[in-house]
Amino acid sequence: MPERKEPADMQVAVVVLRTLRGWDRSELAEAAGVSPSSISRYEAGGLVPKPKTFEKIVAAVGLPDHLVDRLFAWIGAARAAVSGAALDAEEVVAALCGEVSEG
Repeated sequence: MPERKEPADMQVAVVVLRTLRGWDRSELAEAAGVSPSSISRYEAGGLVPKPKTFEKIVAAVGLPDHLVDRLFAWIGAARAAVSGAALDAEEVVAALCGEVSEG
């Protein structure tokens, strides 16, 4: 699992993970063993999931652990692109795709 991330990145990550499965907040909450109000608060940015809780969310969705860092790289690249930060093409590709490795 990744080290502690920025609260705004955690907020986006929870939304993306839920959306990947096509679940509503209640479905994600049930699958992860947390309350629907907690999921709502994570997504609204009013609460940041603790690392163990985030691990439960990732496991519930079925995203392999080795792809979690790529998710945060993608969030960072998207945030930089929207803010107009200068990234070279290689950095963007690396952030969005990562190395193809199952190792």
